[in-house]
Amino acid sequence: MRHYKEELLPLLEKLPVPELNDTMRELVEWAAPFLSNYEQEEFKQLVERFQAEDGLQLQERLQGHWQQTEDSWLADFWQDSYLGGRGCVQSETNFGLVIKEEHHTQAFSRAEKAAQLIYQLTNVHLALEEGSFPLEYTRNGQHLDMSYYGNLFGSCRIAGLEKDSFFKSEEKNSHIIVLNRGSYYQLNVIDQSGNPYSVKNILEAIHYILAEEQSADDGEKNLAYLTGVERETAHLVYQQLIEIEGNQRNCELIENALFVVSFTDGEDNCPENRVSTMLLNGQDQIFTKTIQALITENGTIGFNIEHTAVDGVPTMNILAQAFADFDNEPLADNEEQTELLVNKLSWQFTPKLLKALAQCRLAVEEESKAYHIYHRVIEGLGKNQLKELRISPDAYFHVALAVAQKDVFGRLESVYEPVAMRGFYGGRTECARSLSQEKKEFSEAFLNQEKPLEPAELADLFQQAITAHSNRLVRCQKGLGVERHLFGLEKMADESLNATYFFESEGIKKLTRNFISTTGIPNELLESFSFCPVDSEGFGLYYGILEDRIVLTLSSRKERMHEGEQLVQKLEYYLLALLDIVK
Repeated sequence: MRHYKEELLPLLEKLPVPELNDTMRELVEWAAPFLSNYEQEEFKQLVERFQAEDGLQLQERLQGHWQQTEDSWLADFWQDSYLGGRGCVQSETNFGLVIKEEHHTQAFSRAEKAAQLIYQLTNVHLALEEGSFPLEYTRNGQHLDMSYYGNLFGSCRIAGLEKDSFFKSEEKNSHIIVLNRGSYYQLNVIDQSGNPYSVKNILEAIHYILAEEQSADDGEKNLAYLTGVERETAHLVYQQLIEIEGNQRNCELIENALFVVSFTDGEDNCPENRVSTMLLNGQDQIFTKTIQALITENGTIGFNIEHTAVDGVPTMNILAQAFADFDNEPLADNEEQTELLVNKLSWQFTPKLLKALAQCRLAVEEESKAYHIYHRVIEGLGKNQLKELRISPDAYFHVALAVAQKDVFGRLESVYEPVAMRGFYGGRTECARSLSQEKKEFSEAFLNQEKPLEPAELADLFQQAITAHSNRLVRCQKGLGVERHLFGLEKMADESLNATYFFESEGIKKLTRNFISTTGIPNELLESFSFCPVDSEGFGLYYGILEDRIVLTLSSRKERMHEGEQLVQKLEYYLLALLDIVK
């Protein structure tokens, strides 16, 4: 990975620390939509106090930290924030996705699809190792950060008591793990010369795995569920597991594996079921493995991605590369049959461990049932039409979302929108907090039937909302957003200087509430993409704005499912209705 780390480091800018005065001014603006006039004035005074006193010292500490770091001042802090989570990773941090069937139609059987997928992902891994994976650039020809690509393969999250750890193998690994109905198999995918085994060789191994008649026992069937429980419980059960001779070596094989492929019995009869299977179904899912591919009985291919050390865009880029040549590699050729590449893992369980694993299964199944996913595709509206109208598709979407939220709930709560900062080494993401005062004013005016504005006035408010959104995203892309700066300042606090009065103030709490957590990764590979809501009373919303359609996948807890479906329906309505204002 030198090509994407050490060699790329001097070619990228270093993530800046924004000016304190700029962040404090914008903080007041960003919080305004969620505060009354009285609260705004009170919060402004609080910000001014912090800016003149504790903020100056924390800013100085953060700038000192910036000078001491060679790469990114944010990266380690941000990764630690994931590792500090104590909930279930599948619903707290992970994201799941489903690949559209048209991208793997030539491989007819599950075994053929698995063989092609394993071969292509292995080639992507080798390309990254060798430095032949193409570098990525902006439209202006500037380098983009690729340092996190090295975290995708041979990595996982390991449960700890107070904090988890992120494991990245330093070995030259040549195997993956395949799961099928509770049985675990080590499958070698790279030969001793460092070349990938052929699709034919891998297919023979997959046929062997699927044909194996010896069924797994209850302990093996429940084993993977320990990765989906709350982190303290996961740590305690994991420690029980590796105390038994032989089990520790198996766990090391899983942790070092390039990735995991699982043959799942999860439901896949509709888009909602398919993406729910990928995200939440605990059967044979190692939720802590960075990349796990899943293949259903009907041949649907999806992935569960552990989010700690990778983000959505790099993940989709490597999957796009893997599926670009999918089905092109022949399944049969004239080469001689090689040795069997498979080794089945054998596990040992104590009665106490068996009981603990059974409880893990119940907990994960209960967590899976707690969520509802709703999927919708809006045909006939997409990137092409909006660009012809000279309007930012992302800004347009979030204006419509503000109107829909106001209509459904009668109020506006904060919306999380991640913004990639890949122009900086280790930049990761900023949060744009897409709901602005301009969007609030437009949504209220648009829905006000008692005192409707003239079309020209409404169009002016609409344009102000669009412009404000685009300007905020540009600032975030430049590393000058508000939220990560606040995060960095708080990380500089200690017992001598904690500024709790500021960081735990109502203004910041309302601003940083993730009532609707969104992500927009437009990619033709995707049938759907989903993650669970960050706020227990809120929603997780994926939107993919493609050339001629918009793909929506919304998640919520079961008790909010009807409101969630209503939000999506209203969002579709306003995405189409706002075209009249644009035109």
